[in-house]
Amino acid sequence: MNRGTKEEGDKQVLKFHYNAFTETPLKDYLMQNGTTTLVITGAYTSRCVDATAVVASDVFGYDVFVARDLVGVPRAFSAEQDPILERIDSIFGYVVNSQDILNAWASYK
Repeated sequence: MNRGTKEEGDKQVLKFHYNAFTETPLKDYLMQNGTTTLVITGAYTSRCVDATAVVASDVFGYDVFVARDLVGVPRAFSAEQDPILERIDSIFGYVVNSQDILNAWASYK
């Protein structure tokens, strides 16, 4: 199974639930590093991305950004994509394009 390219300093978290926090070391890792903002990407917007955004925002109080162009759903569930992103954007965080995130980071350098 390909888990993507890991670069030096990257933290990989293996998860078994829809959200990335349940029964994983993610929350502790983020706290240890003083993280307050999350950028969420993923392959299943209406399940894993949504669940992680809700828990991150509602339970733990993170500022949440979902990269619209870096999330997706299987074709059979494509009708779920836009309503889920709209819900996240209106309640739990911000849905933006990844280039907007990169531009914002570049302005802080």
